Amino acid sequence: MIRIPLCGLLLVALTASWASAELVFEKEVIQLKPTVADESVTAKFKFTYTGDRPIKVEEVDANCGCISAESDKKRYIKGDKGEISFVFELESKEGKQSNRVWISYTEEGQKKAPAGEPGPSGEDPNKVSAPKVKNLRVEIDIPIVVQIEPKMTTWFVGAEPEPRQVKITMNYPDPVHLKGVKSSRSDVKVETKEIRAGESYLITLTPESTAKKKLGMLTLETDCALSRHRKKLAFFRFVAGPDPSQSPSPPEKAAGETPEFPIIPPVGTPSGPGGKRE
Repeated sequence: MIRIPLCGLLLVALTASWASAELVFEKEVIQLKPTVADESVTAKFKFTYTGDRPIKVEEVDANCGCISAESDKKRYIKGDKGEISFVFELESKEGKQSNRVWISYTEEGQKKAPAGEPGPSGEDPNKVSAPKVKNLRVEIDIPIVVQIEPKMTTWFVGAEPEPRQVKITMNYPDPVHLKGVKSSRSDVKVETKEIRAGESYLITLTPESTAKKKLGMLTLETDCALSRHRKKLAFFRFVAGPDPSQSPSPPEKAAGETPEFPIIPPVGTPSGPGGKRE
């Protein structure tokens, strides 16, 4: 007689149970590129339910408050086609954004029964499966209208309080003028220079001192026709410098001396712990 361990039978049973409740999506990753004038973007994840037993949607949500998502129905049976629609509010966001949307669902008849009693479909109440979760991803490339380089300006504590420059470039069909720049720190002087009217500007930051660690913020005001681009933020900081004693520079090589490289084993050579391939 062939004996199969009990744990193996349970694993097969659970796997079969979940295999019967599948949402098959046309796309699990959606990529979007809104225009500069868009305030929000909308898209849909379309799917087909291939499971044998009906399922109930427990939750549809996202990892960002800027996304609202919902399914077109709360219950699906085998062969049903459905969709998860979502709206992404752009607000002040810009550049590349990657967010997660998920749907959790349970098979009908998987509700947990009182202790010691079988479930609605005869399941052991101690082995009722948790909701299944399907993760999806939304990638959005939002145009940068007011480009700030760098977004964070840094000085090391104790270094010379040298001026630092921030370049502003307007990426918009019509001219966008920089109307003003305010610093949250009175001891960091701000000067603005117009390079090309409505297109590019140069901001110079000069601190009175670099004696202490601190953070600061710049508020930029523009006359952009789009309200969400009329105020932008940049930042500056004073941080502890690198400790030379903790990261000594490597010795300089003499002219013509061959540099040292790590020895890399040939492909297929066991290199993991105990001679096993990793």
